[in-house]
Amino acid sequence: ARIDEDRYNRYLINYSSAMDRIIIPYVEYSDQPSLLSTQFKAVTPGTIPKFFTEEEPGAEYKTDVISRQSMSLAHRHIRKESEEGFVHTPDTSCLTTGNKTLVIVEDYFSAINIVETSDEYHALPLAGVHYNTMQIAEILERNLYTNIIVWLDNDNETVIKKAKRLETDLEFLGGGAGVHRYTGNDQDPKLLTASEILATIDTMITETNNDVL
Repeated sequence: ARIDEDRYNRYLINYSSAMDRIIIPYVEYSDQPSLLSTQFKAVTPGTIPKFFTEEEPGAEYKTDVISRQSMSLAHRHIRKESEEGFVHTPDTSCLTTGNKTLVIVEDYFSAINIVETSDEYHALPLAGVHYNTMQIAEILERNLYTNIIVWLDNDNETVIKKAKRLETDLEFLGGGAGVHRYTGNDQDPKLLTASEILATIDTMITETNNDVL
């Protein structure tokens, strides 16, 4: 993944040498950011399981939408919340301003690459390919998005079926937002440059036929 050390720090990613796994926190963004779940991703090829996720007790969902600004405010909150007397009410306006593009991806590294490309992009990492229809509906009720992109890896039939089903659900729930699905299998967003991500998303949005990719 094209994630440098600075981004690891800003997105709260850690490494456990004892487990030989990358530790990825999924955070809910509100006035008081809180941990939803933690994913443990294997570093050594062939490790089984490749990843597993531990959900926090009482958490309604496993992941949440991220943006470059929301991660910045969450980082400040989580790093400082243990300081004595610290009171922090972050500005979450970055998640309540319309005319954005929401990109739904499989993993956190893809989501990071997407949101680092443009402030106009938000990303929802699924931590896999399964999604919660209720959560999708709640996200779309915010009326933030003029375009919604389904960008899964499409590396097997199960993933492709999930992507098509998600596209259908979004078209039903989208409230007028344009829904676009990536149909190729050679453009993994976590491996792309910013210009490649911009070009791919722009093509999906502007082409009349969303299946050209």
